[in-house]
Amino acid sequence: MYKYYLLIFLDTSNSRISSKQLKRIKELANIYTDKKIVLFMHHPPVKTGCKYMDIKYQLLNQNDFWKEIKEIQNISQIFSGHQHCDKEISINKINVYVAPSTFFQINCDLEYFEVASYNIGYRIINIAKNSITSYVNYLSSGEK
Repeated sequence: MYKYYLLIFLDTSNSRISSKQLKRIKELANIYTDKKIVLFMHHPPVKTGCKYMDIKYQLLNQNDFWKEIKEIQNISQIFSGHQHCDKEISINKINVYVAPSTFFQINCDLEYFEVASYNIGYRIINIAKNSITSYVNYLSSGEK
């Protein structure tokens, strides 16, 4: 735990966030009211605009997630991956950051699977006293 932030890591390996985890987020938010909460999860809790992934591999209970956390005022950011692209989305005054893949990137404009590039991507997250900043880097593979 950081002085100004509470980092919570969630398991979405079955394409869902369990009700037990949602309850725990609320419990921790009630305990740590003086901290900004940052969530980390594999699946983004929103549609990202990456058409193929939004159709085939989205978080299945996104509505349940937002229904449960809507009253939590101190969630500041959500970091995720899974989409094989980098995205930044703002929803309900919460910034959602999607990290690119360390294997390949998907063409987000298509409803079917197509590799956009084999450039390795990753997101750097800097946690400072008054802010959290993030940026994406890519390493060129020389392919596609």
